[in-house]
Amino acid sequence: MADYVRLTGTPHYIGAASDTKPTSCPSGSRCYEHDTQKWYITYDGGTNWPAMATQVVQGTAANLNATVTPVSWLFSVEMAVGTTVIKAAPGQLHGVLIETDGTNDVYVQLFNHASNATNPMTPNIHIAGADNYGGALGIDCAFALGCVIVLSGTNGVATVYYR
Repeated sequence: MADYVRLTGTPHYIGAASDTKPTSCPSGSRCYEHDTQKWYITYDGGTNWPAMATQVVQGTAANLNATVTPVSWLFSVEMAVGTTVIKAAPGQLHGVLIETDGTNDVYVQLFNHASNATNPMTPNIHIAGADNYGGALGIDCAFALGCVIVLSGTNGVATVYYR
């Protein structure tokens, strides 16, 4: 069981459900469990970590009691260096989490295309090897043609969340 790892420059941490969440961190910090795909937030510096809501409901007071069905995101774990088709049809990109081997830099870019690296949806995301983790969730960008990822560097792993 490992401790959560802080993502450099942000009050966000990533780990497994079995990991120990930080106990001394800024209020408002967030933890992401990569194995359960759940987010948690602390309001008291790490003593308590309540689960964050994953669905936003908008409407009038008359319909706020409606049943909400959470969106189920698919994910693709890519380890090969090069260009990989994630989905060859329209869909929605939710985000990408990137892992390094702790030494080598990793670069990731996602494209709105069914088969090759044209029409970028994201900038080229660079994660320094020593940072171990990075990426972005909540991108929520629609793609009309498909989703293609270009992963470069050495020993990088990218997990793409989409539907």
